[in-house]
Parts: sequence; C-alpha cells; structure tokens
Amino acid sequence: MRIDIPSWVFGIEKRIPDVGWPEVVSVNLNEVLRLISAGYCGLENYNIWLKAVDDEVKLRKDIFENLYLPKFEEVVGKFATSRGYRRVRFP
Repeated sequence: MRIDIPSWVFGIEKRIPDVGWPEVVSVNLNEVLRLISAGYCGLENYNIWLKAVDDEVKLRKDIFENLYLPKFEEVVGKFATSRGYRRVRFP
C-alpha cells in the first residue's frame, strides 16, 4: 500500500530535490496510522480528503444536461439522446 503524507507532518524540512532516491526516512508508524484513521469516515466516505475534492470538481447531472449538452448538440448537430446519467449517448 502506498501512503503519501507530506514530509512536514513529521517535521522533515527536506524537499524532493534535496533527498537522494531512495533514502530511508524514519517515521513513527503510529502517526501514519493515526492520519489514515482520521480520514476514514465510513464506507461511503472512506477517504474524506478525496471525497472533499471530488465534491468540488464533480460535474452535476443538472449542469451537464442543461448547460453542456445543449451547447455540444449546437456545435456538432443534434444527435445525442439521453440514455441515463453517466452513460454514453448515441442516436
């Protein structure tokens, strides 16, 4: 399992260009596990940080249907028909 945690969390002030690869860094495993468990918020939101980002960038269905799809059909011709949310559209 790969876990990316900023080095400053552990008091390490080196940047990637300052570190030879690979270089062993000693960290407290309990601190890593504490950080992981802090981001777990159940089966639906198992990674709260990614969930927060996804909520900010996700294109909602109503915006797609009312804004982007009509413009797309205007540009390429009206051939797209609705087959349901997040599905491919064919005539």
